[in-house]
Amino acid sequence: MKKFFLLFFPLIAISIFGANSVIDSLETALSNAKGKEKVQILIELADKNIDISVKKSFDYADQALELCEKYNIISEKPAVYYFYATYYKHQNDYTKALEYLEKAMKYAREIGDKSIISKILNGFGSIYYAQTDYQKALKYYFESIETGKGINDEILTLPLMNTGQIYYYWGEYKKSLEYFQRALEYSENFSNQEDIAHAMIGIGKIYRKWEKIEEARENLLKALIIYQEIGNKMGEAVVLNWIGMLFKDEKNYKKSIEYQEKSLKIKEKLNNKKGIAASLNGLGISYKKLGDFEKALQYYQKALEIQLEIKDKIGAAATLSNIGLVHSEMKNYDKALKYLEESNKLAEKIKYKQLLINNYSSISDVYSETENYRKALLFMEKHMSLKDSVFSEEKHQQFADMRTKYETEKKEQENVILRQKNEFNELAISRQKSLRNFLIIISLIILISMVLVYKQYRLKKKTLSDLEKADRIIRKQKDELEIMNKTRDRFFSIISHDLKNSFTSLRMGTKLLSNIEEMDKKEIKMVSKELEDSVENLYKLLENLLEWSRIQIGRIHYEPQEFDIFEIMQDVLKVLNSKSAQKEILLISKIKENTRVFADKNMIYSVLQNLITNSIKFTEKNGEIKIRQKEIGDKLEISICDNGVGMSEIQISKIFQIDEVISTPGTNNEKGTGLGLILCKEFIEKNDGEIRIESELGTGTEVCFSLPSKPLS
Repeated sequence: MKKFFLLFFPLIAISIFGANSVIDSLETALSNAKGKEKVQILIELADKNIDISVKKSFDYADQALELCEKYNIISEKPAVYYFYATYYKHQNDYTKALEYLEKAMKYAREIGDKSIISKILNGFGSIYYAQTDYQKALKYYFESIETGKGINDEILTLPLMNTGQIYYYWGEYKKSLEYFQRALEYSENFSNQEDIAHAMIGIGKIYRKWEKIEEARENLLKALIIYQEIGNKMGEAVVLNWIGMLFKDEKNYKKSIEYQEKSLKIKEKLNNKKGIAASLNGLGISYKKLGDFEKALQYYQKALEIQLEIKDKIGAAATLSNIGLVHSEMKNYDKALKYLEESNKLAEKIKYKQLLINNYSSISDVYSETENYRKALLFMEKHMSLKDSVFSEEKHQQFADMRTKYETEKKEQENVILRQKNEFNELAISRQKSLRNFLIIISLIILISMVLVYKQYRLKKKTLSDLEKADRIIRKQKDELEIMNKTRDRFFSIISHDLKNSFTSLRMGTKLLSNIEEMDKKEIKMVSKELEDSVENLYKLLENLLEWSRIQIGRIHYEPQEFDIFEIMQDVLKVLNSKSAQKEILLISKIKENTRVFADKNMIYSVLQNLITNSIKFTEKNGEIKIRQKEIGDKLEISICDNGVGMSEIQISKIFQIDEVISTPGTNNEKGTGLGLILCKEFIEKNDGEIRIESELGTGTEVCFSLPSKPLS
């Protein structure tokens, strides 16, 4: 389905020409396909044949629609109707094109797929753009962008580029550039070479308008390389033509002709008659500039023959005018008048006012040269009258355009604000629910943790029933019991001391708030802050206790997998940025994108969060924390380095011992449980890694841990 949506792009007329081998492959696959798969192949064949045989293309599309109706395949109907809309748009039958787009939209809304709806909205905008109704076009492009947000950034590239094209038409090149650059960024994120090239052409055109020729040429050459690499010949022809126009701007007409001829050869191979006529016309203009009038006339005549054949009235009117101007330069005034008057007849039929304005002026000049001043004056009056009329219309249109831009941009801003407000409300509700659930299960978590630890102890004790190995088991069990006793003592110490302190703080805070009528705003804010800190510390304590107890009884959920640690680091930094900002501490991550490790993702997230939180806790205001990576053999080492208060050798030696854990207040008197680093050590060792600490009092601390970069044999 994606193929059809790419065809509605007004920036440049680039068709995607499939090779015959692709069509052959699709026809082979069609014979064995059934149902939905067969419909999809038929739609693809319809698209591939559109530039080869319109009848054959429509036969495929009709077969696809017939199958959709027969087997009620609603999901593919938008694509079929979109194909018909695409065809009629290229035939300039905009009424039929809109009719088929409405049908496509009906089924897209029935399916409820916002990505398809977004693409169809872009299609509506492109049809109105083709009719020069830029106000309506912009409205649909904005709707397309808004609908596609948050679904898939890749589908936003076309409406972004199309919006940029409208601002380009309005002469708002700075705003146009912003949209093309956003489209380029999304295209690069998804490595969509076709869209990258489209965006670069748009950017190149803007630089050309700013007369920054080198910047324009740089972007166009990049687009040219991409089209050559992916084999898009029509795209290559379009870019070559634009590069030729740059040389024409520099008055380097020979070089301009060289590139236009390259473009022409490709279009001739593709049999793109409209493109061939445009290139022939461009070459005629260049030879006229060089003073080679005979050659200019040859190219204009060839262009005119093709334009009349394909009924391109706009192109034919312009070419007739160009021929007349050449004859005027050659002083063939009768022929000049003949061609200019023929051009006028066509221009009047299609209401090509700008050409009529130019032609009236040119005819006036011819009559002046032949000393027929009465007619010269008559046509100059026509020229001035029509010019004034068009100027008034343009001014009116500019005011209407400005009003549309204001209204659409205002609506876009309102949608952004509303979306952010909804997200904030959802987050607030989610946090309230989490806090409520957390308070309900605190007692259950503690009870379950104690039961699980006691149960593990009883299971180990029962192993003493083996009489033949009594001596060895008793000695081993004695050592284990000593460790368990220390662990148990620390566990109950935390529960009896830290938990009691946290609840005491909560109790005191609630008592103070019971006299809220007697307190001023400052006191209320201070008590609320203390309550918030107590709840946060209590949550962290219980979280660490639960994780630690699960490790002790071997119930921790361990699921190693290969993942990008850069993404995990970004998630952790998003959570901790506000905490570091409170102390004005700079967090610097040197972790590179696509840095792969093999470990349990949740455990590593917890390790990074604990270690960086610890660094923030013991780093003074305006400090700095750096996170770096280093490859050591088949392992990756991550280091977290701060310039905080540091530790003594004695503190380092005891920091991973459960019976020696001491919770030290941070530089802002932040509280902790002392279990964080022990959890980190357990998690790193569980993932076949190692952790070490290097520190010096008053200088800072560096914590390093390693992880496998691929699964172990």
